Amino acid sequence: MLVSVAAVAVTSIQFGTVGWLTNAFGSIAGGCAELRPIVIAADPSIAPALTTVAAQFDEADGNCTTTEIRSVVSADAAALFASGVAGDLDAWVPDSSAWLDRSVTMATSLGLAAPEFELGDYIASTPVVQAATASQVSDLTETPLSWMALLTRTASTLLPDPESSGASLAGLAQLKSVSSDTDPRQFAGAMIAMGKTIPQSAAAAFEIVTAAKVPTVVVTTEREVAAYNASSPASPMIALYPSDGTVKLTYPFVEVLGDAQESAAAASGSACRCGSLLCRRVSRRRFP
Repeated sequence: MLVSVAAVAVTSIQFGTVGWLTNAFGSIAGGCAELRPIVIAADPSIAPALTTVAAQFDEADGNCTTTEIRSVVSADAAALFASGVAGDLDAWVPDSSAWLDRSVTMATSLGLAAPEFELGDYIASTPVVQAATASQVSDLTETPLSWMALLTRTASTLLPDPESSGASLAGLAQLKSVSSDTDPRQFAGAMIAMGKTIPQSAAAAFEIVTAAKVPTVVVTTEREVAAYNASSPASPMIALYPSDGTVKLTYPFVEVLGDAQESAAAASGSACRCGSLLCRRVSRRRFP
């Protein structure tokens, strides 16, 4: 089931998140002789919810921690890790695991040592959608919207800057997956058309769509639509789900590895522990 981060209450994600905090940092916290700091970078789309959860985690008996959630755009955090200047971060919650690969690739291109991450469970997710204004929906739904429709330019499309948008990266991957295997001009042509206007963010794209004279869609997420509608109820956007399916952005809990973190874990004399079914690691992957 796909879950919109913006649409769910904090209590809907806190159990898994607190479980992950306990699991990931229980060994670092150790005894209660002193409060141990935990610093987590989180994408702005989930940082407020995590701030609430972190406060509850710190207040729980025996945790002996003071947890700071830093709101950092996923693309910016990836660049910080790649450059080796992420500082005292213990963990990271980007809006997609794709940013981990991006960070490692960036470090390699800079001739620097690749950052070391350990990918844990996903704590939330939101589907990638095609959004339009409420007034334009009837025009757009006469022909079912799909990734193929965007590829063949049946609908005018805005793609927020892929350098900073996880949704745009996921959308590009979807477009590529349905493009012709024999005619590379199809995908290239769509990219040229979308590249004529590249909004810096989903919010900027929504503003452009609102003023558009022809029906236009934005590749974005359900969460972004919900957040925009909460702040602009007079001109709401509608999330449209592609008829040929979609993908979702997931928010992984990523442990930042390195000498400092490994030393702290070793000093505690215990490895990260799983306490509940939700925080059992279905899969773990090391980066690089």
